[in-house]
Amino acid sequence: MWAIVPVKTFVYAKQRLRRVLDSDERAALSRVMLEDVLSVLSCSNRFVGVAVVTGDIGAVKLSRKLGARVISDPNDCGQSSAVSNAVATLIKEDIETVAVIPGDVPLVTSAEIDLLHESHNEAPSLTVAPAHNCDGTNALLCSPPTVIQFKFGENSLSKHISLAKAVGIVPNIVRCEGLGLDIDTPSDLMALIAAPTRSRAQSYLHDKGIALRVRSYSKTITSMKLAESS
Repeated sequence: MWAIVPVKTFVYAKQRLRRVLDSDERAALSRVMLEDVLSVLSCSNRFVGVAVVTGDIGAVKLSRKLGARVISDPNDCGQSSAVSNAVATLIKEDIETVAVIPGDVPLVTSAEIDLLHESHNEAPSLTVAPAHNCDGTNALLCSPPTVIQFKFGENSLSKHISLAKAVGIVPNIVRCEGLGLDIDTPSDLMALIAAPTRSRAQSYLHDKGIALRVRSYSKTITSMKLAESS
């Protein structure tokens, strides 16, 4: 099994965090989150290898530093396309299973990777780890790698489940607390800051004073909502 990690160009990543982070901060956060993810994946004995699909020079350098293979995605044309291109490359090497894991789940743990692997059935099969909002897909194990089309984005969880059922597969749905938290919105950022575990991403947010700013922003928004409802 290979792990595939699609990574958007850092400078364009995390646009929904613009209210609380500037462009340099968003790029830096994306980088440290990727480092968190790759550190866990590279230490797991569940994978033959880890492949990062990206067109970002910084992501390429970091991936190679951490021992990951790089598959070029120069056009940065979306997660589904990036993963499909990576699968097309890896399947030529007789890869039987891929695990697609995003680069923005900094709280993922080795135990969760083990759980996904142990829950996965023999081919043809699909194992899915939902995002904490129960709408997105934060991990997708596919045997064979082309068992379904990739439909990342809005409502991806229900789309992937429907595609599996359409080819006669009942997917395994595995809920993981750390892996379930992908960082897209200010509320996600608050959840990351408040998490009892410690990651490079959390350390970055605290060391740069961003955690205090985000907490202040959250309190302001909450106060405004209370005022509007009263």
